[in-house]
Amino acid sequence: MPKRIDEDRLESGMCLPGALRNHAGQVLLPAGVYLKEYDLPRLRAYAVNGLFGDRDWPDEYTHAPTEDGATPYAARRNPTRSPLDADSLITSNFLHGIHDQRSFARRLASPARGTPNNPAASKGPDPLQERLIPEILKTRPFQPLKADRRPRVDSQSLQAEVERGLRAYSRALCALRNIYSDLVALKPVSLITLRNVVIEFLDAVMLDFDWLPNLLSRPKPAEEDYLPEQALKVSLLSMAVAAQLGLSRRAILEVALGALLHDAGMSRVPPTIRLAPRTLTDLEWRMIHAHPDHTIQLLENITELSDAARLVAWQTHERGDTTGYPRHLPQTRIHPYARIVAVADTYAAMISPRPYRPARSPYQAAEILLRDSRNKYFDIIVVRALLDCISLFPVGSVIELDDGRTARVVRANTGLPTRPIIALMDARNRPEGSLIDLAAEIQRRVIRVIQ
Repeated sequence: MPKRIDEDRLESGMCLPGALRNHAGQVLLPAGVYLKEYDLPRLRAYAVNGLFGDRDWPDEYTHAPTEDGATPYAARRNPTRSPLDADSLITSNFLHGIHDQRSFARRLASPARGTPNNPAASKGPDPLQERLIPEILKTRPFQPLKADRRPRVDSQSLQAEVERGLRAYSRALCALRNIYSDLVALKPVSLITLRNVVIEFLDAVMLDFDWLPNLLSRPKPAEEDYLPEQALKVSLLSMAVAAQLGLSRRAILEVALGALLHDAGMSRVPPTIRLAPRTLTDLEWRMIHAHPDHTIQLLENITELSDAARLVAWQTHERGDTTGYPRHLPQTRIHPYARIVAVADTYAAMISPRPYRPARSPYQAAEILLRDSRNKYFDIIVVRALLDCISLFPVGSVIELDDGRTARVVRANTGLPTRPIIALMDARNRPEGSLIDLAAEIQRRVIRVIQ
């Protein structure tokens, strides 16, 4: 049964012993957060039907247990505490006690061990812990492919594959919407169903790395809720980058699955907040920053999902300079696959419009990624791999040459980010059919990005 929290006992400066939820079960603030003075009136505003806590809350903070007739979130479902329960993950000890990769993995695998809230925690080795430690430590360094090792088909075949991919994209997006709905409803999701969303694209990217950037550059109908489409875009772009970094087919699939699921927890953030066309309040930002922990909770309904894919989904919003969330980890403690998805997610988000801002051009997005990688925000090796896939003038960009002609970028040239392969356009911005490889046409150069 949930515990209804006595609002009068909440004080500025206190550390929350458990997550605070509203009547619908949405987390307003995670455990381990220190309350600020301005949090109290905002919490009451978001929880007009009361504040509720999990069993971690001491009785001194609560009213009598809620009756079934009130049907708050835990009366509808009372999940057992799992080793990856997000409410257990967010403890003050966890937030401040991560010292190295091994302690991180152990805390992730057994978050409640040794805490006052769970004195009966098992003292024996945790099987999940034994799996997670190797996942964080075993990945080999990236080995980016040189141009002569990149698989390629001829340009005509590439465009035909892109047209076929657009139809596959629509099917995949429909399937992903259903998967997200099932996850939020706490229904089991089959790993086979999840793999089927991306496997067709994986087969294509292994034939030609430029296929996915070309596919993503094509205009598509706007979605009312951007979450599923953003997840699919990020997954596809992550596959291309992972392939460029020399990862195996199996590793690319883990990257793709983690990317596909990395924002599932955002479904638990009210649309009035995540789709708000305004600047968010501090409390609202903290709700946004809690969504990776919602994600790791929801992924418990995909029992066959690998631990590497779970870590990718959980760590995508971490940043190498420790300014990311939910754990403010440095780059050395972020899973290498999550670093790939972080770059792909940021790029895909920047070139897409949001209710609170217009889309940036691909060129602007590439410039920002380069700048942020110099500031240790992103892994520079991953950013370079992305540029090898999309070029500094990304696939789909419309550019002007120094002779006045306009063209659309159709391929990147590995190692030559300023000299892509382009398709010339006529006065009506229609393709002429002529391709120019700027790596070979050294007398020509791009002077500006039009679109």
